[in-house]
Amino acid sequence: MNKKIVYAVFISVLGLSLFAAGQKESHGAETSEREQQHTRIVNLSPPVYSMLLTFPQLADSVVGVNPRTFSTSNPQVLHIVNSSAKNIDTSFVNNDFTINVESLASLHPSLIIYYGAFEKKNLANIDAPMLNMHLKDMNPQTLTEKWEALLADTFRIKNPERFKKQWQETNILTEKILHTGEHKKLKALFIFSYLGGKITVSGKNSYGDAFLNMAGFENSAAVEGFADGAGQAAVSMEQIHAWNPDVIFINNMRVGKNVIAAAHILQNKVDGSDWSFITAVKEKHVFDIPQGTYSWGMPCADSPLVLLWMLMKVYPDRYTETEFKARIKHYYKEMYAADLPDAVISDMLKPIAIQ
Repeated sequence: MNKKIVYAVFISVLGLSLFAAGQKESHGAETSEREQQHTRIVNLSPPVYSMLLTFPQLADSVVGVNPRTFSTSNPQVLHIVNSSAKNIDTSFVNNDFTINVESLASLHPSLIIYYGAFEKKNLANIDAPMLNMHLKDMNPQTLTEKWEALLADTFRIKNPERFKKQWQETNILTEKILHTGEHKKLKALFIFSYLGGKITVSGKNSYGDAFLNMAGFENSAAVEGFADGAGQAAVSMEQIHAWNPDVIFINNMRVGKNVIAAAHILQNKVDGSDWSFITAVKEKHVFDIPQGTYSWGMPCADSPLVLLWMLMKVYPDRYTETEFKARIKHYYKEMYAADLPDAVISDMLKPIAIQ
């Protein structure tokens, strides 16, 4: 059967299931107060919560989320975007996605949102409409645009297409920055995680690879035979020395006691590893990836900001921090209807402090 037909049938069936369960049957962007009260969303996929926040009709309908939703976002930002987020239940699921079926059922979800087979395997005994957000797309731009369309279709809301507009603006500005002054393509390394001495980096066909390419960098780890089919793979210091990247971005989840931050590398304070010979360290081009409504190291509702942040850090003479902070303020106003104070924006962008 044609994939488009399958998708259309899935959305139609899901829409009818949601309506039967008390979901909203919206004929436009506006929904009645009664319909909103009957919408009870449980979201297992942490990045998707940020997407839900861009829909004012849905933000207050979320009754349960994975606790990683909060541990991988900036608490000040979340509070401003949705002050009721602190009341959302997280007790039904652990960080390893183990679900307490009784606790989940007690939330009376009218829709459960999950991401892929790994998250779905624990939902076998749950009787509720479900929505899979796992789409086979490794491009953060098209993926977030598809996520927005899928959520709009599912809840029968007119697709606002905000992401299309934001990405267009980002891409135009990215091109302008890259073509200002001397243009030398720098080699960059995207560290997906650095925990307990284990370094995992993003190779070809990964989200990290896509972010780097879209921002005009050459991914040092995008080599044949490395991380094939997986996207991310563990790597040794010897290999990083051989690659010798000009820039390093660290997707630091900022949780746990053994987390390595940019400051550890810049100050060469990583036990058993010598980073001092790497060009990125010599040039002080090692950066902690920020967190907003979610970590910017993964596709989320903040993704159109990531390329500009990368370029601001590497080319501050072409695109200043002041300009980027203004961009964040404008973006959050348009996407979340939120007014971020300057102090909160500064907190989002500050590097992780170490002892």
